[in-house]
Amino acid sequence: MEMRANEDVGVGQDLTPPLQPLAFSLHDSSLLSHCSACFSALSPPPHQFPPFLPTSPLTDSLLSPTPSSVLYCSPLCSEADADLHLSSAEHHLLRSDLAPGGDTSDLRAALRLLLRFERHNLIPGKTNLLDRIGGLMSNRNELMHEEQDGDSLARIKGGAKAMVMARRMRDNLDLEYSGECVLEEAVLCVVLTNAVEVQVNGGPLVGIAVYDTTFSWINHSCSPNACYAFSLPDYSGGESRLRILRAATGCGCSSNGIEGMQNGGGCDNYESTEVSKAYGPRIVVRSIKAIKKFEEVSIAYIDLLQPKALRHSELWSQYRFICSCQRCSISPPTYVDHTLQEISAVNCSCANLSSDHHHLGVDEEITRFSDYVDDAIAEYLKFGNPKSSCEKLENLLIHGLSGGKFETEEEKRKQHFCLHPLHHLSLTAYTTLASAYKTRASDLLAVDPEVEKLQLEAFTASRTSAAYSLLLAGATNHLFLFESSLVASAATFWILAGESLLNVARSPVWKLFAKGGSTVAEIPSCPSYKCCNCTLVDKFGTSFDIGQARAVMVEDLSREFLSCVTRITPKVWAFLINKGCFLKLISDPIDFKWIGRLKSVRTLGIESNLANAATESAVSTGESGICVNQENISLFQLGVHCLRYGGILSTICFGKHSYLNDYMQNLLYG
Repeated sequence: MEMRANEDVGVGQDLTPPLQPLAFSLHDSSLLSHCSACFSALSPPPHQFPPFLPTSPLTDSLLSPTPSSVLYCSPLCSEADADLHLSSAEHHLLRSDLAPGGDTSDLRAALRLLLRFERHNLIPGKTNLLDRIGGLMSNRNELMHEEQDGDSLARIKGGAKAMVMARRMRDNLDLEYSGECVLEEAVLCVVLTNAVEVQVNGGPLVGIAVYDTTFSWINHSCSPNACYAFSLPDYSGGESRLRILRAATGCGCSSNGIEGMQNGGGCDNYESTEVSKAYGPRIVVRSIKAIKKFEEVSIAYIDLLQPKALRHSELWSQYRFICSCQRCSISPPTYVDHTLQEISAVNCSCANLSSDHHHLGVDEEITRFSDYVDDAIAEYLKFGNPKSSCEKLENLLIHGLSGGKFETEEEKRKQHFCLHPLHHLSLTAYTTLASAYKTRASDLLAVDPEVEKLQLEAFTASRTSAAYSLLLAGATNHLFLFESSLVASAATFWILAGESLLNVARSPVWKLFAKGGSTVAEIPSCPSYKCCNCTLVDKFGTSFDIGQARAVMVEDLSREFLSCVTRITPKVWAFLINKGCFLKLISDPIDFKWIGRLKSVRTLGIESNLANAATESAVSTGESGICVNQENISLFQLGVHCLRYGGILSTICFGKHSYLNDYMQNLLYG
């Protein structure tokens, strides 16, 4: 079961039109903040609408008297979704205490999907045929195997029983039921196997959705050639043709395999008759690499910025398979996978250790590192203490951890372990530090924004936050140059770095420097700013279109951007970093040749060489011979470049109408 391209597809093209979900549901935490029909954020009351539901004295007596558990953004959404909300028994599940503990979105999506299957007569007549329903794999036998994790197994059985009870309550049946729940278990397993988390406009994860085989048959790869994104409600689709087809035989369609594809065959979508009435988050699949005709299309089911062992563990836990893609199969591991798991054991006979080698208990050390990072993150996110979190992570990055396998304190002092600057835990630490320092700055200004001392402390925290954002973007981009499927991560981190840098460049604290006698250069407006070193920025910076870029090669565009970023960064790096923090150990956050790698890399499949850029002074002398502080100008220039480069990469992943591209444009031009 796989999907293949039915024509040659270039980089950054839609492979599907916006696809409607078969079933969807908000997470419990989003039920009162987002519309249950279209997933858009709700406006404050009174612009919220409960479902239009008929009353039933028998069932209402069994339901909680609490207000409606779902809300809609408009009467249209309420009217469109309310019937499904009630007839699927989702309403009854939410208004009762039937469900086991935890989030109920998977159970509610399963109830909706079960009703959909029933209405289309897709329920197999025999229970031994429940391994696939409506073409969607259930994985029931694997997920409910006796060796499966006890909590997961109990969740499936308890959830299926709750589904049965909710449906019986809907039908006014006796709630005393001791029979099997095989069908409900199978449909719940379909949801657990095929559902994807829904993120709206870069915000938090708000719910889940299950799509038909056009999307669900796309297999996973740790080096995929496609990605997916959730489209805006008014997205028209652009390249709206379906450019992928099922390549399976025996799937019940009239045309089989490659032969069917060559004849334009494929499976009809059984839900097509309901598309005009469908709601829920739509999904678009888009190429991030060039794909040849009949080549398999693949996406990533998990985060790719983690080493093979963690990827395999996550895939097995969620989907019960081990990936055998080229990235996972190659030996020795790729540079990216080696780097993401590398630690150093200082003062021992082996300078660099990889978790693949199991030397000197390195797996145990990585576990200790992971626990330490988790504790530091909890200080920030759970206990609201960004200062303590920053201190712990800085200490870890600078000093590492003392070896935990020695008998005496003296032996422990002789050896300690340090993370590679590009280790996946280092990247997690940079992400947390960038956010925590930003929060620290906001907390300081919240005390009294008029106190100069607090303004300066907040400015220092903002600079450090921007420095970690820049390091995270540079580190991710370095890995992206060796593994082009990381393009979405690179795009996001470049835009976040650009935002942080512009915030520092535009900070009102620069006025304090001017009051102290320093001459601060005036920042130009974004529309008037022109870079004399990368003409492609001027050509594509504000209205970039991937179709235009193919004429001049995306690789050339990326190379010019990186050349400028590498040239500007040395002008501001020393200014951004704070004394005593880990950043003092980083000689260059963009060009990672200092860690000993080759300069020759592959960007989006094309060989490129990143030229060395000469460093320039951060302070220049004006015509009158007076020293002019130009850090803010360089920060502005660097921020604009980061935003534009991130915008170009985001266009490859999500198209020029994506929220990320709109966000970048808003940061630049308001």
